[in-house]
Amino acid sequence: MNDESLIEQVDTNVKLRQFMERYSRSVFPLGTTLGGREVLCAQVGGALEPAVLITAGAHADELGGVYAALRLLQRPQTQRKVYVVPNRDPLGLEGFRRYLQFALGSSLDMRTPQDVVRVLKGQGTLFYEEGTFLISQINDFGFAFDVGHDFRTSSVGRHLTSVLKQHPELVPPLSACVRVIAPYNLPMPRYGDIYNQAARTMIVSAEGFVGNMNRFFDQDDPPLEVAVLRDFVEDQRPGLVLDLHEGYGRGFYVYVPQQRDELTARIARSMGQAVTAHGGQTATPEELLPYWGEQLAVGRVFQGDGMFTFGAESGQSFGGTTQKHSIAFTQETGGLNPVHWRADLHEWAARAAIAAFEAGT
Repeated sequence: MNDESLIEQVDTNVKLRQFMERYSRSVFPLGTTLGGREVLCAQVGGALEPAVLITAGAHADELGGVYAALRLLQRPQTQRKVYVVPNRDPLGLEGFRRYLQFALGSSLDMRTPQDVVRVLKGQGTLFYEEGTFLISQINDFGFAFDVGHDFRTSSVGRHLTSVLKQHPELVPPLSACVRVIAPYNLPMPRYGDIYNQAARTMIVSAEGFVGNMNRFFDQDDPPLEVAVLRDFVEDQRPGLVLDLHEGYGRGFYVYVPQQRDELTARIARSMGQAVTAHGGQTATPEELLPYWGEQLAVGRVFQGDGMFTFGAESGQSFGGTTQKHSIAFTQETGGLNPVHWRADLHEWAARAAIAAFEAGT
């Protein structure tokens, strides 16, 4: 099955559940969030423990990770018990158009950037507009949108952070929003209609911090999407956790703990080796640093073969908190690759990691 056909099969929470149930007898919700949508988990593989946990879709617009998780669900190829949470942001996966419809409570015709601007200005409360970037509120939801195509400004979450620093008066109304949504984060190649292919969900804290569903894991009262996954990990204590993301450039890279035992180091090396063995490439600091910028680069030390230590903000992240009691990696694929290649890189690396974990335990 190619990844183009997967788009139609899993673009709503209902369809995702139906797809998962075709390949697993055990599909269950970790919790239920906006609009009754479930954070779904499937159990596949064998019965050996400790289990492997594969997650994706913390940033639902990173479709290569979602599709790779679904491939691993279809063909786990291990005797380990495997849990797969292919999408950590249920409403985000359904796309920017559906998110807008959910906020409005009605359907709308939206095909071009100009249509989006018309809706956000005409049916919402416009908070901010500068150049091609605007912020609007519709009922309980904030929407951040950039009609430009420049790489840096298309990273909407990062741009929103800089806007809030310059305009702190925007923090109270945005922090009061249930969610703040952007249509995409990076200029990743997509198929067809970009407004029907996942959106990025963010939350603005009362302090002006712009977080996504891969943050807030160290909070006492995090968003439900975060809380249910954290509780599941605390309950199950998986031995190996692979969290699939997409980042910058074209290479594959993985975040590893600063303190690593031999097994953890061996698993990390196996991931990069698998990627290069299949004809892929691992990322370098020269490729990534221009996009990270100074703030994000803090703590991200290159370890060779596409490996970097977690950054300074990792205490809030799923990978950073999970490594406290599991062997945990955050996988990244270069977002400039076609989606099928991004999924390939994730799948090769994940299978190599699981095999190395099995061999070492």
